[in-house]
Amino acid sequence: MAATAATETTGSIRKKGMQKTKTVTLSTDPKAQFTIKKASNRDDIERSNMFSKMRMVQNLGSPDEMITERDVPQGDLQMETILMCLVGWNIMDEDKRTYDINPDNVIELLTASERRLLYIEILDFNPIWKGEEEGKEDSEQS
Repeated sequence: MAATAATETTGSIRKKGMQKTKTVTLSTDPKAQFTIKKASNRDDIERSNMFSKMRMVQNLGSPDEMITERDVPQGDLQMETILMCLVGWNIMDEDKRTYDINPDNVIELLTASERRLLYIEILDFNPIWKGEEEGKEDSEQS
């Protein structure tokens, strides 16, 4: 099929590969900066797959009704979400070398409250993961 003429402007123009990012600081340590990204479609699918183990259970109070149950450990969900969307930080060792972002360093270098606050920041930046619709400006990558 031939390419359409360059003068045609009725299509939706999109760019591939560029993702919106945001740098956040947490109240626990104002010097620490964390750069988080807007989740890609691939990230969303990967996170959704964490919920793929489901079972249907009959509601004992209403025999014709089935209940969907899913077991997802919340700590695992938080960690995977953070690792998926944390693209940079300025957490350094004594020699001023920035630590790599990996599961061990997130566990060892962040406090539990920092981990939870970072998770909340990521959810706020990715409203679809909070059950909210994303706006046009959220869905476009910049």
